[in-house]
Amino acid sequence: DTATPVGSGEYLREEINFVNILTSEPDNFGERMLPRMSRRVAEARVCLGTECVIQVDGGVSATNIAALSEAGAREFVVGRALLDQEAFPAALIALRERADGDRNRDSAGYRAKTSG
Repeated sequence: DTATPVGSGEYLREEINFVNILTSEPDNFGERMLPRMSRRVAEARVCLGTECVIQVDGGVSATNIAALSEAGAREFVVGRALLDQEAFPAALIALRERADGDRNRDSAGYRAKTSG
C-alpha cells in the first residue's frame, strides 16, 4: 500500500533483507509513479540501512529510474517502460544505464567490467 508508513517496519530492521515499495496506486495498470515515491525510497534507505535491498514497482520508467536509484532503490520492476518500446533490447540497456548512474563506472566515466 502506498500509504503504509516507512517507519512501520523499523523494529524489524535486523530481520529484513528485502522490501518492495509500491510506487504507484495498486490495481491500475499503466499508472504513473507517484511524485512522492523517490522521497519515500530515500526514507526507507535511512530507516532500513544499506544492507536491505529496496525494490520499486509501479510506474518505473526512463524518466524516473535514475531518481529512484539515487534515492536507494536497487531493483526495479518495469513493465510498460519496456513493453511499449519497439526496440526492446535498446530500451532495456537505456534503463540499466540510467539506473546505474555513476555507480559501476571508473574515473573516466566508463562502465566497469564485471566478471561472470
